[in-house]
Amino acid sequence: MTSTPTPVRRRNLWSSTPGRARWRPVILGIALLVISLYGGAGCMKSELNEREKAQLANIDEFNASVAQSGWQLKGKRLFDLSLSRIELNKSALVDVEMIRVVAHDAKIANTSFDGVDFNFTDFARASFSNVTFTNCKFTGAAFKTSTFAGCQFKQIIADEAEFDSARFQDCTFTDLKDHAGKFGHAAFISCRFQKPKWEKTSLYYAHFDATEFDDGKLERVIFANTDVLALTFNRCAVDFCSFNETRSEQLRFRSCSSQRVTCGKAELGELQLSECSDFGGLALLNSTCRLLAITDCKGVSEPKFYQTKLQRLHITNSKVEYFYGVESEFLEAGEISNSTIIGINIAQATVKNLTIAQSKIEKYLSVEGTRFEHLSLKQVEYGAKLEFLDAGVTYTDSDRFAPPR
Repeated sequence: MTSTPTPVRRRNLWSSTPGRARWRPVILGIALLVISLYGGAGCMKSELNEREKAQLANIDEFNASVAQSGWQLKGKRLFDLSLSRIELNKSALVDVEMIRVVAHDAKIANTSFDGVDFNFTDFARASFSNVTFTNCKFTGAAFKTSTFAGCQFKQIIADEAEFDSARFQDCTFTDLKDHAGKFGHAAFISCRFQKPKWEKTSLYYAHFDATEFDDGKLERVIFANTDVLALTFNRCAVDFCSFNETRSEQLRFRSCSSQRVTCGKAELGELQLSECSDFGGLALLNSTCRLLAITDCKGVSEPKFYQTKLQRLHITNSKVEYFYGVESEFLEAGEISNSTIIGINIAQATVKNLTIAQSKIEKYLSVEGTRFEHLSLKQVEYGAKLEFLDAGVTYTDSDRFAPPR
């Protein structure tokens, strides 16, 4: 009689059988640990081999040989290395991780960094010329007093990076994300930021000239004590940002939104808002401004000027809610035309040479204690329920506000 062999039972670690199920969390934990450390099997980086280490042992020899012909490095981890005075030209570093790398006084030109982690590296006093950074991380990295000329930054994370006293000229930044980065005393000349996302970035004493921000989101960014020759924001959300003690020639916001922009003790040349639909909380406090121009804006809410000297004011084709100019001085020729002002409070102010034409004041007008000289009112319309406060107002060679009582 032929016996039937007993089938071999294979272990299934994923079964729900008691005793075996206990392996599932262990295996899953190991898998997740591997993924978190290496980002998947395809992203694992290897240490430098002996030949590569020998090349870097003497930086002067490296610069004279490997660096000038182009250093090609991929999928490597640089750990506890000193690369100070390294010189790279026509090189490419791809998927490289740097850990505690020091590269003071490095000179890098015509080189690309793709997927490189510069986290907590130190590139003080380095120079970069025609260098492209793509999908790189600069978290905690230091580039103090370094220079960047003609460089491109694409999809960069720069949280808590330090670029103090760095200089950027003719550089473009695309999708630069930063949290609490430091750019104190940095200079940006002819630079362009596209889709930046910054939060709590500090730019104390930074310098801007011919620089623009496009389609960005800036929240609680500090532009205090900056020196601005020409700085423009296009289609940006600028929320709770400060320009305190800033000195500027031209500061422009085009098609922007804001919850608050504060300029305290600032010296401003031209401050321009154009085509803004939800721009709130502009505040000039104890400041001076040569020209404030609000043009073609559908919604500017609660602009405040307190103890501020404004040479010229131009509001054209715009809707402004609750213009506040208490104890301020409006000194030269100004004009409000083809606009709707929901409320105006310019009590205790001095207003000279202002023309209001073809405009409407809807709900509130306070000119208590205000001194007007050469005020011109042309086709001014008042809201039916306008609250009008004019105790102590004085007019010299001026038209008078005369809303229906």
